[in-house]
Amino acid sequence: MKSRFIKPLAALAAAAAALAAGAAHAAPTLVEHVQGYTFSQDKLVSFTGLAFDQGRVLGVGDAAALAKQYRDAVHIDGQGKTLLPGLIDAHG
Repeated sequence: MKSRFIKPLAALAAAAAALAAGAAHAAPTLVEHVQGYTFSQDKLVSFTGLAFDQGRVLGVGDAAALAKQYRDAVHIDGQGKTLLPGLIDAHG
């Protein structure tokens, strides 16, 4: 009975590995049209765009300037909403 599941599980594992390898080479992502706020050197800084790749922030600032810098980025329209990077703790 177990042998019937080995081939589908092996195929599923191979597909997951292929997807993970493909995701590692994905283009950066640019979130634009936001009202973003973050801290830099103990100052509150506002921004309209945030570029990130593989969980790391590449840059924050003017969305148009970031779009020129990261031409191959996947664009996400923030629709003017507020973005607060780094606030992941429920007690924040």
